Amino acid sequence: MKAIHIPGATLAAAVALALSLVGCAPGPLAPGSNSGSSSIEGTGSNSEGPTATPSPTSSGVATVVPSVQPDPLIDLDCSDFAGVASIGTIAGVTERDPRGVVAENVDVVALADIVRTAGGIACEFSDGGAWRVTNAEGGYALNTAWRGAAIFIVPNVGAASDDLLGDGACGEPVNNRTSLCLRDFMVGSSWVTVVSSTNDRRATISAVFTLVESIVAGATSKAGPIVHARGTFQPPRDCALLVPTAEVASLLGGSDVVVDRPIQLNVAAEATFVTENIGCQWYRDTGDSAAQVQVFPGGGWAADLTLSGLDTTPIELVGLRDGDRALSHCTDVSAYGFSICTVEMVVDGTWVRGIGSGPDQAISTEIAVAVAESALTHRD
Repeated sequence: MKAIHIPGATLAAAVALALSLVGCAPGPLAPGSNSGSSSIEGTGSNSEGPTATPSPTSSGVATVVPSVQPDPLIDLDCSDFAGVASIGTIAGVTERDPRGVVAENVDVVALADIVRTAGGIACEFSDGGAWRVTNAEGGYALNTAWRGAAIFIVPNVGAASDDLLGDGACGEPVNNRTSLCLRDFMVGSSWVTVVSSTNDRRATISAVFTLVESIVAGATSKAGPIVHARGTFQPPRDCALLVPTAEVASLLGGSDVVVDRPIQLNVAAEATFVTENIGCQWYRDTGDSAAQVQVFPGGGWAADLTLSGLDTTPIELVGLRDGDRALSHCTDVSAYGFSICTVEMVVDGTWVRGIGSGPDQAISTEIAVAVAESALTHRD
């Protein structure tokens, strides 16, 4: 299982264990959804960390710059994949909201939202529930009781796919037969992730994969970047420009800082960081803290779907303006010797996330605030 890299020699074993145990729920389903998906249980977010002074500009006022879900950069929509609902052992499932699964096992953002902010496609045809859940052992696993197909397509990945580690996993067999599998593959320049259930010696899975591949192969894509409303906050993609490495080194307590792209449990989310979304993480192999920034340009609409469902605290940040929103929340993994805290901002139509991890919530929040404020310095 992939997990966010939280470095530190003394905490490495505990962190690896914790990342396999913690799961969080995505925000509420989009209005009008007919999804029967259930929330993924886990530690969730809490506001037990340092109390922040509410900002007068963090009152939930709508952003000044409009934000709407972008049209896909590939000429497809979910109706193109409706044929999966008549295949083999999943015949008869219905189209549902695909937001029931988060992108990462210690995070709160729906995989569907990340893919859609990048001009991608996210679809689900199922009989309800979520295809990845917290299991009885506390791991974040494929749900063998789930029946259906989920499809995620990230266009314009191209040669950058060489830097992505595709997943190919199946849930535990049921009655000695494969029950649920996830597969990542490239079709043209698009990254495709498909999850499908079956109990017929993979005949249904093979048919679903084949149908999806043929549909994507026949579709045309247009190059990005996505055109957002005038004034949309779009900071630099380069990590050394987004947050200067020297600043991060000071936060993490040493100059031996490693800069990388955020690793995501569901690789379709990670693929968006090489196309439209912006993501950077910083850590020291010998340290006990890490920092991360995720930016979804024009993604205020996605923040609206998630943030209202979290237990958050308004927070004051340098660089906030009228109409901005800034909220903080922490994930309690103190039993494993560290904490993860996040600052969520919606500024000029864009969703910006500053994430800190460290020995306690005070340090984690300090890191999250610092990188969030540094990202804000790029506003016009």
